[in-house]
Amino acid sequence: MNDFELSCGLPPGPDFADLAVLAETLGYARVWVFDSAPLWEDPFVHLALAAQRTSRIGLGTAVLIPQQRSVMAMRRRSPPWPGCPEIGSDPASAPASPPAS
Repeated sequence: MNDFELSCGLPPGPDFADLAVLAETLGYARVWVFDSAPLWEDPFVHLALAAQRTSRIGLGTAVLIPQQRSVMAMRRRSPPWPGCPEIGSDPASAPASPPAS
């Protein structure tokens, strides 16, 4: 028997969080959100809303086009310290707090 994981990609929109909850209920491993600033809403807002309502499923951006956003908008989403998980990365692979100085 082969082990496999299911993922799905969704556009950001009013149903994104509801669909992420449904995907988690159905056993999906990950939900990816699409990005295109001219076409869709901010994917980070929808990822945050889905994160509030889910507990197990992985959430991330399937495509991210930083050039379509201001430098300041992207900078505030960058990791606050070295080794901190980035958006779309596995949080288990990095420390949960900043290194001691």
